[in-house]
Amino acid sequence: MASGLRKASGPHGVPGAYSASGTLEGITGPGRRTVSSLELRKLPPGEDLSVLAAFDDLERLELQYLTDVDLAPLAELGLKHLHIRDASGLDLGPLTRMSALERLVLFNFGDCRVSRLVLSSTLRSLTMVNDDPALAGAPVKQAIEAIEWERLHDLRELVIRVGGLQELRPIEVDLGFLRHLPMLERLDMHTGVHHSDPRPSPFEPPFDGLSKRLEFLRIDAWEPAPLKAALRAYLGIEAGPSVYQRHAYERPAPPWSLGEPTNGRWSVYGSLLRAEEGEHDDTEYDACDRAQRRLRAADEVLLKRLDFDPENAGTAIRAASRTDLENALLILDLTP
Repeated sequence: MASGLRKASGPHGVPGAYSASGTLEGITGPGRRTVSSLELRKLPPGEDLSVLAAFDDLERLELQYLTDVDLAPLAELGLKHLHIRDASGLDLGPLTRMSALERLVLFNFGDCRVSRLVLSSTLRSLTMVNDDPALAGAPVKQAIEAIEWERLHDLRELVIRVGGLQELRPIEVDLGFLRHLPMLERLDMHTGVHHSDPRPSPFEPPFDGLSKRLEFLRIDAWEPAPLKAALRAYLGIEAGPSVYQRHAYERPAPPWSLGEPTNGRWSVYGSLLRAEEGEHDDTEYDACDRAQRRLRAADEVLLKRLDFDPENAGTAIRAASRTDLENALLILDLTP
């Protein structure tokens, strides 16, 4: 096996899944292994991806935490699935030359260059989401407006979201591009994407251009109840779709801010993993474990009076006493 590659569980138990973290230096190819799925995390800025040309069986690639990396070598790989997460400084232009791509995920991408995206007609699933307090919705809006949607006639699944777990300012775009997607079966656009065009939105009666093949639909609206009933009639279904109440945007408080107590308990929320500034290559849950160990070493009695509630995007810390919470934040070096 090539140096630096680690066997991974793989998506859905698929064999041939491997991962690597940090530089690709020393990795010259798959060796004797069949590598069909590869996850690369925390590549150094400017890392050369051309070594991936040696992975003849590679169909699925996930890139996490990368900056200023040239994606051009990916166009030669014949990838079917590409997942880019927590990325900045990328030129997304090479995506237009990936002729076999079936699934593309762009999750938390900021400061990426994109002008015109002519994605392959083989694409069946597309996800574009920004849900990080350090980002904005502008890159998602830019990507929407750069894509030539008329080439994606056979797209089956589309997920576009700005915020969700985090409170981000919504984007306003012309949702008329949905008229080019008659084969859509799943559409998730429930947070932070608002229609802006003189013409009616495809999410408004008479739903001009909205795919009638939809089996799953999740959106939001100022008046969800009548819209949900009208969509049921349009789609010819008895249950669903999900239409949530839309709320006006409110600028969120900084992470680890102390607000007023709720039900007699004080709480703060933020990302412990992000607070570590890249020191560890794992998850929010792991960062939460480290924070609790740190508190136990400093004040075990205090730790017993705190509640930790981690999730993918961050951790809530709660206490009955404001002083206990302030002392915990001080020990963990967490400031708003």
